Amino acid sequence: AHGNTAESWGRVLVAADFRPGRVRHCDFRGDVVLGCFDGTARGPGGVELPAGVSRSTVVDCVIGHGALVRNVGLLSGIVVGCGVYVSDAAGVTAGGAIGGGRSVNVTI
Repeated sequence: AHGNTAESWGRVLVAADFRPGRVRHCDFRGDVVLGCFDGTARGPGGVELPAGVSRSTVVDCVIGHGALVRNVGLLSGIVVGCGVYVSDAAGVTAGGAIGGGRSVNVTI
């Protein structure tokens, strides 16, 4: 529904209070966990937009409660925290290890 596709719906897990109407026109691949998208996320300039995921390809990611991911060509290997805003990028992918953490590559 809502124009979404998945490589395997059995690998897409959702929170107990998940709102499917807040996820539109996405392609899910690998293991994906989607939070509850019932609030808003604060974007640049303090603008608040409805939480959810739209027009994005999501691969092996966790998207937290109240986050907004929209217009991302490829979101891969990323944990998007609660209330975080990610928008209008060709790609946001996990890179190689740097010290004890991981780098994040953003392609605009």
